[in-house]
Amino acid sequence: MDQNVSATLLLNLVNEKYKVIKSRLPSLLKTLSENSQKAKLEESKQLYESAMDLANVLAASDRPNWLNEIMVCTSEFTSQNKDPNSIVSGSSWRLLQRLMKIYQPALSHKWDFSNQKGAHHYDFDSIYQKYRDESAIEELFDSLIETLEKMVTSGEIDSITAINSLRELMEILEKNKSSSYFSTMASWEFVKSFTYNLVWEQLDSIPGVKPIKKAFEKTMSDTDIELKSLHKKIADEMKQKYKVTIENALTYTNNHKLLEKNSNDSNNG
Repeated sequence: MDQNVSATLLLNLVNEKYKVIKSRLPSLLKTLSENSQKAKLEESKQLYESAMDLANVLAASDRPNWLNEIMVCTSEFTSQNKDPNSIVSGSSWRLLQRLMKIYQPALSHKWDFSNQKGAHHYDFDSIYQKYRDESAIEELFDSLIETLEKMVTSGEIDSITAINSLRELMEILEKNKSSSYFSTMASWEFVKSFTYNLVWEQLDSIPGVKPIKKAFEKTMSDTDIELKSLHKKIADEMKQKYKVTIENALTYTNNHKLLEKNSNDSNNG
């Protein structure tokens, strides 16, 4: 596989949950310096829940010290204060002091699972392969290849550039019709972008090729539907199997911006 899919999904999921902590931690610190006792307890509980939510998708060895400290000190604060309208004297100050010590590392943490066992917490590859085997993706790719072949052998296209481009498209589809997740989606991204270029548009001006082109586009639409169904099945099983919601970590849209946030982060880093 050209990329570690499990690591990519885990990183996206962790960053999604980490973002909540980065929002709630400063909010709690601000509230602890104010006079609303009920708000202090409520925001402490919210931070605890956010920290637990993140910890639950990490192996114990992957949990940084600051995350463990957040869970401990907010849990203790809740257990000390049963009455939301009457905070135990000194408890808010102690919580504030403990959170201040881990504030900087908590807000500046960088997650990296590329070389850690924790990335394999999700057996994404086998789930992907299972639902891919049950899908019609390979058959649809074959249909696309056959349709391109009809265009090339029709004798209607005079442009050598156009013929070579269509053959390149056929080769990409053939190589990736039964490959890894990222290879499949990268090839599909290429197909989609190809249908917006000038070579593809000019095929409409060739009477003998135009209906074949329309058939190709209809199969593309069917493939879009099949890929969307595939992603939903994968997301549903991972939610059931690992007790986490990953809609924002694994998404599929018709313009194929798959795992875009993580890809951009990697390119920027």
